[in-house]
Amino acid sequence: MSFFYDLMQTFNLKDLDGKLTISLIFDVGVCVIGKFKLIDINEEEVIIESNKIKYKIEGKNLLVKSISKGEIVISGNVFKLEKCEEL
Repeated sequence: MSFFYDLMQTFNLKDLDGKLTISLIFDVGVCVIGKFKLIDINEEEVIIESNKIKYKIEGKNLLVKSISKGEIVISGNVFKLEKCEEL
């Protein structure tokens, strides 16, 4: 079995459609995968929206390294991820 299969079993997930996946490496960057809309971006914060929920990524020297449909990779010193009801 693969790591991701085992992980999905651990969390009792059947599939990840409609879910937002955020992978964070402190002091390096973050990768967001899923259906989302980019709301705002600057060197200190990135705000995305998925399923009517906003998420804020805070850090220093944030820079979009790559972006495509369903994926964004941001480099920089990320120090906070926040799920926001309203901004």
